[in-house]
Amino acid sequence: MTLEVGLPPLFAAGGVLLVCSQLGGVVGAWRASRTRPSAALADSAVQGGARPGRLRGVASLVFLVGAGALTVAAGHAPEEDAASVIPLVLLAHLVAIGLAGPWIGRLATALAAPLLHRVGGAAGELAVAGCRARARRLSAAITPVALVTAFAVAKFVSLTGAGEPDWMEIFGTLLYAGFAALVAANTLVMLTLERLREFSLLRTVGAEKRQVVAVVLAEGAVIALAGAGSGALAGCAVMVPLGEKTGTPVSGLPAWVWAATLLSGAVLVWAASCAPLGRLLRVRPVEGVTRRSS
Repeated sequence: MTLEVGLPPLFAAGGVLLVCSQLGGVVGAWRASRTRPSAALADSAVQGGARPGRLRGVASLVFLVGAGALTVAAGHAPEEDAASVIPLVLLAHLVAIGLAGPWIGRLATALAAPLLHRVGGAAGELAVAGCRARARRLSAAITPVALVTAFAVAKFVSLTGAGEPDWMEIFGTLLYAGFAALVAANTLVMLTLERLREFSLLRTVGAEKRQVVAVVLAEGAVIALAGAGSGALAGCAVMVPLGEKTGTPVSGLPAWVWAATLLSGAVLVWAASCAPLGRLLRVRPVEGVTRRSS
């Protein structure tokens, strides 16, 4: 293999960066410009408390149907073509997960609520209430966790079926997974940092520092369930039908790899969510209530 470097990849990467950054800014500004000032002040009481719009729900269903159609089409394609379109099919599933993030978060909250109520006590109840209220905001954390998990499942299944491992493939897998993990960690850190006032209010009414940490850990369990669970399902949705066709069945993936992948997702969520807590909990509760996170 020879490495060819030219201007087209540079222009393509720059174009993608420009379009994505401007599109993200325009979408956020468009929603903000349509919100009445009084409604904006009320919404600011709970970060991410707004319900997702219908357009987002319809788009998630469209991409989910499209991902299913791509999977079926790839399943009827020749073996070499099926292997080459696996990343595209996986991307379609991940876009659907990203759009459906708020509903995935609420579903994970509903599934985890009985256990958190039974085991977590007051911290578990606060975590369930917080995840329900901030489902839209938490979707920003669920998506990159799902990306890491789905990509890892797809690549590990391919490497398992390849016989002798290709070290360059392993390095590339770790590189991509590590990049996505950094995105997820950065998002989770920012989501925790913006909750200074909320945590300070809890402490002013009698909550201890360890109880605040327990709330964050319980919420992290919900995020891990939503992100790693949806990512694993997306990876299986692609690799179960297409892996069999390309000679890399999902059944060939050892159980310890599944456990390591899911556990790594949970550890990532907990570590990134708790990383800023030391800084936030050093602020006096009275000061934290009156000042914004920075």
